[in-house]
Amino acid sequence: MKGNSQHPRFPEVLHQLLKDAEVNGHEHIVSWLPCGRRFKVHNTSIFATVIMPRYFNHSLYKSFLRQLSLYEFRRGSWKSSPGPK
Repeated sequence: MKGNSQHPRFPEVLHQLLKDAEVNGHEHIVSWLPCGRRFKVHNTSIFATVIMPRYFNHSLYKSFLRQLSLYEFRRGSWKSSPGPK
């Protein structure tokens, strides 16, 4: 989605997607991690076929990863991350 007045930017859509996943009981597919600063896609195939089409104009998981990279989201370590300083 393009960042203009008619379409929210990718980070805004992603935040809404995560919020909706929590409300709609889809946390087994995608959810915030306990630290609250990272999220995890638990099931990429269901995420791509069920969740992504509701929020994006495509259902290609690689495109989703490309968007994350474009907005400088980075893969985190699976170790627990320290809280804010």
